[in-house]
Amino acid sequence: MTNGPTQPISKNPVFKRTYVDKNGLNYTICPVEKKYFGAVLQMYNLFEPKESAQGLPPKDPERRKKLINSILNDLVNVITLNEDHVVGHCALLDIQTGVSAELLIVIHQDWQSLGIGKEMTALLIEIARFKNYQKLWLTVEASNMRAIHIYKKYGFKFTEALSSEREMELILTNEMNSSLKEKKQLRRTGIVRDKIYLQHKTGIHHPEAPQRLETIYNMIDRNRLMDKIKLIPSRFASLDEIELVHTPEYIDKIMDTAGEHLRYLDPDTVTSERSYEAAFSAVGGIIEAVKKVVRSDLDNAFALIRPPGHHAERNRQMGFCIFNNTALAAEYARKQLGLNKILIIDWDVHHCNGTQHIFESTDEVLVFSAHRSPFFPGTGTLEEKGKGEGLGYSVNVPLSPGKKDIDYVEIFKTILYPIALEYKPQLIIISAGFDTHYDDPIGGMKVTEQGYAYLTNIILEIAEKVCKGKVVAILEGGYDLGALRKSVKTVIETLYKGFEDTEKNKINKMKPHASTLQILEDVKAHYNEFWKSLKND
Repeated sequence: MTNGPTQPISKNPVFKRTYVDKNGLNYTICPVEKKYFGAVLQMYNLFEPKESAQGLPPKDPERRKKLINSILNDLVNVITLNEDHVVGHCALLDIQTGVSAELLIVIHQDWQSLGIGKEMTALLIEIARFKNYQKLWLTVEASNMRAIHIYKKYGFKFTEALSSEREMELILTNEMNSSLKEKKQLRRTGIVRDKIYLQHKTGIHHPEAPQRLETIYNMIDRNRLMDKIKLIPSRFASLDEIELVHTPEYIDKIMDTAGEHLRYLDPDTVTSERSYEAAFSAVGGIIEAVKKVVRSDLDNAFALIRPPGHHAERNRQMGFCIFNNTALAAEYARKQLGLNKILIIDWDVHHCNGTQHIFESTDEVLVFSAHRSPFFPGTGTLEEKGKGEGLGYSVNVPLSPGKKDIDYVEIFKTILYPIALEYKPQLIIISAGFDTHYDDPIGGMKVTEQGYAYLTNIILEIAEKVCKGKVVAILEGGYDLGALRKSVKTVIETLYKGFEDTEKNKINKMKPHASTLQILEDVKAHYNEFWKSLKND
């Protein structure tokens, strides 16, 4: 096969992207320089690719050569590369200069059905918008249902039925072009990641191991997610910042573990030589994420840190957790950024005992937790509603094992959504544990990756209504590496681009368990004296 460039040719982010197909093969999509004219021409001449769209160069070799040469140096001309092979080619052909264009997409037959056509179509629409086209046009074989499905997904509509072909067009307006609306709605998402978090080593066979973050970081790099999201640099938190939540004596205890190979602070919680650095840097990274979101430098953020934190109390570690990252994020927002209404949502399979205890006496932080019960740590009953000024601001939804996506969705829609709209928080913080996944060895629940995406989407909808979309997620549990990798990916993608209605509909068709419906009524009965939105009409 013909050789092509092995490196991206253009640094223009509008026209460059890396794509990984469903078989894990990597492709680089980028503009073509004139010196690669021969590689593109040979693909047309030798391999007779099937057309995904009409507008192919004419069969006459000389006319074909002239056409390809005439559009080769245009920025809208791109190729797809797999290692050193040219496997696809696409461009926009002007019909009326600056007004409309015809799509040209060619994919070599050996690379059909790998999703390349979808990527090319999305990129051509992006380029058309950049060049201010008003309309895109194509004809497609009536039997090519795969291509028709792609085009319809991006907003193309049928205009005329020919003998064996269908004519389709896309009007490039915000009202009609669904792909452009999606582009416009992309959120500014940041993540916290740092190699220092891998230095918190917990010993052989401990479930809260560095590999949890390694698999997440590798997933981000492999899928080129950093092309779509921003990196939030971490830093070492100050003692004053840690003392917003934890006692000086407890902080000294953690610092005293520096340089020690393994110290068991309790039967579950272990430190190693650099665990204190990881813990201090986790807090520092989270604080930076909170600052950027609260100050609107970003719309939302996900802190991919460890050690986790929601079990940690003011004066002691617990359940793999050293510093309570979520509580520190909320306290920094209160004490340093001036917020007085913060909503914490914890969907980890374990109840957030530390977070609840830290805020149980204030109405400036509302803590909502849906968790398995009875289960570790033994807290989170319906009777735990808060104290004093915080009475009613600890909302617990204890669940029996085996709950699925639809169960959590119903809980979020029926309990969380109305309370959140009534409370009107200025910031939402998610304690994002993934040990409710059906593959998790500890949790005993049956949530899928799409379930986490749906829950994230509900939270984003709440945030858009009450706090201009300000959401910060913080990694907690999740101990199956494959489940963790896939789940975090869907949450990140939902944070920046939302969740598709088709996936929502699949979950909405399911029926919640009878015990879930009962717990919803029990929660309403316990909390409706504090929240008018939970009162039955």
